[in-house]
Amino acid sequence: LKPDPISYYDIGEMIEDPDAEVAVAEINGELVASGYAIKKASRHYVSPAHHAFIGFLFVVPEHRGKGLNPKILEHLFAWAQTAGLPEVHLTVYPDNASAIRAYEKVGFKPYLSERRLNLEEL
Repeated sequence: LKPDPISYYDIGEMIEDPDAEVAVAEINGELVASGYAIKKASRHYVSPAHHAFIGFLFVVPEHRGKGLNPKILEHLFAWAQTAGLPEVHLTVYPDNASAIRAYEKVGFKPYLSERRLNLEEL
């Protein structure tokens, strides 16, 4: 990753986009979890032609283990189904074991695996 500050998302744009859904959870007025889904074109050689891509999944550390991530995902899955998107994809770093476990708990399975080689480090 690049050094901070990094801006990954334009949340305002996503909120306005009919092909995206932003979900948040709050407890006592405090934002404690978030996620988004956006319609994306699938790779040209796979089916279906479009899928929902999930990102921005985050739960404030002191609120982890309270079932917030599955609730955010449940909402985003429902949005994807309503939008006619039959699959949901996400990206997770392979060394993020806790995130991988959380995604597997709700049914995600490995799909494609990307690899990279930094030629400057050879």
